[in-house]
Amino acid sequence: MRADWRQLLVLPGFIVVLSVWVAITSGWSRTVAAFLLGATMTLVLVGWMIGFDARSLRWRWGAVGEQWTAEELAKLEPQWSVYHDIPDGNGNWDHVAVGPAGVFAIDSKNVSQPATVDEEGLRSGRLRYRGGSTRGSAARMKELIQQRTGLSVWVQGVVVVWGGLPGGIEERDHVLYVPGGKLVGTLESRPRRLPDTTCVSVGAVLEASITAAHT
Repeated sequence: MRADWRQLLVLPGFIVVLSVWVAITSGWSRTVAAFLLGATMTLVLVGWMIGFDARSLRWRWGAVGEQWTAEELAKLEPQWSVYHDIPDGNGNWDHVAVGPAGVFAIDSKNVSQPATVDEEGLRSGRLRYRGGSTRGSAARMKELIQQRTGLSVWVQGVVVVWGGLPGGIEERDHVLYVPGGKLVGTLESRPRRLPDTTCVSVGAVLEASITAAHT
């Protein structure tokens, strides 16, 4: 908004012109002007809410899902450690949970229509989220841990679905799909895979990555 303030001045100017048009005309001309005035003011209001950047609409909706997932992960037993927003080259890992059951690279999807799982990943209406992306994210986390610690640990890719997953918990092609409300129970019920010393080593790597990104 700071960079484009000159272009944004066009909208208030247009509103003033339409207001004058409504005031001095009548009949169909006034109706058209009133309609345009209402539409323009709605546009300005919505634009203000999203920072005049349409890309933030989907980002804001996705951010809500990430917040819900973070709140759920906070309910894990004390022997679990959870890390958020870990840098991953050009992107990031939303959440990584480390505990007795292993290492879980967790992605959040907040859908507006009930989602289903098929051979390619997650589908919600016209939206599709590829399972390959989640598998790749888990593989990169495994590589990071091995590079930093010399330990080879399995990293499970998880997609947490908010908004409806009627089929319930499902694992397809090494990706675990879980309804949001069942995330904690699913993680804690899985069999033990990691000793405490390995959990500590993995946690140190993730802490270092987060610290390095903020310095």
